[in-house]
Amino acid sequence: MPGHSKLINYLEIIGFLDEHNISFDEINSPVKAEYERIETDSRLVTKNSVFVCISGFENDGHDFASKAITNGASLLIVQKKIDPDIPQIKVRNSRKVAAILAKLFFNDPTSKMKLIGITGTNGKTTVASLISKLLLSKNKKTGLIGTFGYEINGKKYRSERTTPDIIDLNKIFLKMLKAEVEFVVMEVSSHALALDRVFGLHYNAGVFTNLTHEHLDFHKNMEKYAQTKFQLFENITDNNGIAIINIDDKYGKELYRKINCLKKDISFKEGDISIRDINYSL
Repeated sequence: MPGHSKLINYLEIIGFLDEHNISFDEINSPVKAEYERIETDSRLVTKNSVFVCISGFENDGHDFASKAITNGASLLIVQKKIDPDIPQIKVRNSRKVAAILAKLFFNDPTSKMKLIGITGTNGKTTVASLISKLLLSKNKKTGLIGTFGYEINGKKYRSERTTPDIIDLNKIFLKMLKAEVEFVVMEVSSHALALDRVFGLHYNAGVFTNLTHEHLDFHKNMEKYAQTKFQLFENITDNNGIAIINIDDKYGKELYRKINCLKKDISFKEGDISIRDINYSL
């Protein structure tokens, strides 16, 4: 079973959705069935797969359901009923359901590691790289996920997006877990937060760098952009984690006031962590 630790049966899926308070309708529900994997890309579907139909900005996964069925999908997660006479679970938000079911299929790998999320307009890659290198220098087994792919204990791999799809992410996390990784440092983009690509992950710490006038074609205005970034810290609060926030940034100061988790502010002026005596020489 590629990427998964065990077969998942239909009743487990239904029970897991109930446990997470997800409302759903069953269509052509099977009496008894087991599934080997979950995918959001029809090209990766194999026999006995669950295929999640996600409506994107350019493509609609529902349009690829027939291809997924041809490739072996035996259960569809949909937001609208598909014509083929195949078991389907109809939900409101298939992106979130993909994230929830990924936890079931991959046995929730981030609950077994320390996950550090880095968000902000600028500086994510630099901060994530520095934290990763610091952890490695302390002989900590470390994973890194970012703009240029991902790393496992210093070995580099390529990925297509700054924050991969939630299924791809769980495959990476499982690979890291098998390599006995203790800490994962991860760049978290605003698009990933808005599109639920990181929904349900267990963040133990988060860093906010800054917010500048970018990506407004997607977020429309700075307020919506900021609120999307702040979602990461709601997750950290839920997991009793710690937040490190740049309060020299206007939105960082707002975030620091809002959140109720353990937090440290960082500043070139006055803060819990003050940046002073900078030396740029090598």
